[in-house]
Amino acid sequence: MLKGRQTRSPTFTRSTPSPVSTLDETTLPQQAERLERLTDEAEARRDEVIGETERLSLSLSDPASPYGILVTEATRLTEEFRYTSEVLLDLAHAEDR
Repeated sequence: MLKGRQTRSPTFTRSTPSPVSTLDETTLPQQAERLERLTDEAEARRDEVIGETERLSLSLSDPASPYGILVTEATRLTEEFRYTSEVLLDLAHAEDR
């Protein structure tokens, strides 16, 4: 610790609940649609990282570079989110029938 300076650990607060932390069948369609929108946003951010690596001529296959692992993990997670949102949307719309 630097003399005369105090450091604090960052505080993380969640302003809104996670879209699927608690499923509620009365709001399942809205929750599933929100998860779908958030997945779209995550995919867009991943695509921005890919675009930036291409623009800067950074290697996605170089194990010394973190970008390849970042993109791989982002792709894996967005695929899982996409699948989950599709299942929840199907379930929500099945309730409407």
